Amino acid sequence: MADTFDADTKAWTARDAAVLQHPGGGGGDHTLFLTHGKGCHVWDMEGRKYLDAQGGAWLNMVGYGRNDLAQVAAEQMARLGTFSIGFDYANTASVEFAEKLVARAPGNIAKVRFATGGGEADDHALQLARLYHSRRGFPKRRKILVHREAYHGGTMAGVELTGGRPGYAEASDAVIFLTPPRPYHPELYGNRDMTEYCVDELRRVIAEHGADSIAAMFAELMIGPGGMIPLPDDYWPAMSAVLKENGILFVA
Repeated sequence: MADTFDADTKAWTARDAAVLQHPGGGGGDHTLFLTHGKGCHVWDMEGRKYLDAQGGAWLNMVGYGRNDLAQVAAEQMARLGTFSIGFDYANTASVEFAEKLVARAPGNIAKVRFATGGGEADDHALQLARLYHSRRGFPKRRKILVHREAYHGGTMAGVELTGGRPGYAEASDAVIFLTPPRPYHPELYGNRDMTEYCVDELRRVIAEHGADSIAAMFAELMIGPGGMIPLPDDYWPAMSAVLKENGILFVA
């Protein structure tokens, strides 16, 4: 347990409420103020220690308090903190990092496009999917397949792919929702094999909308908001085969 901090948590709560807007409507009297972390643990202002079982917002995969990473970041900041790689600009750090990612990537992935987060990455992928079909002579391929209860980011496109949020972005007619497999609720599928049920639904949805209107399927490999739903091992091989048959891109 860390030393108890002198900070007045109530005062910080008031300061927070005065100047910060929390995504998702957080904040207020139940705000958990964190001060530092080490490994897989974080500490609050009162010195209480917590196990961070979700990696921050599902993206901290290397642990907290990494002095070695802080040193590398400081050295790069001292050389060139940030600069656009759009149009005719480039820098050595971006090339070196992209080379390492490509070397570790599965399949035939040969290029990298950087984004500031998952929502922006989904925006990029959505634009590229539609552009891909348009360039190939299929400009009407605009619709996107997604799972219900999945999450695709807080950008405008991400919220639409997630199902909309009243007052922010409404559900889009260009987004088609599919039933997610729930291993603990076989009754939802008429006690049929879940993968078989979902594949049949996918085929039916494609037939109803027309494959020539669908650009891509966006998917979480483990569905988060629905309850961190693990998918059956045979699910994606079967689903991706149907997508490929119909010329529909798969974004995961």
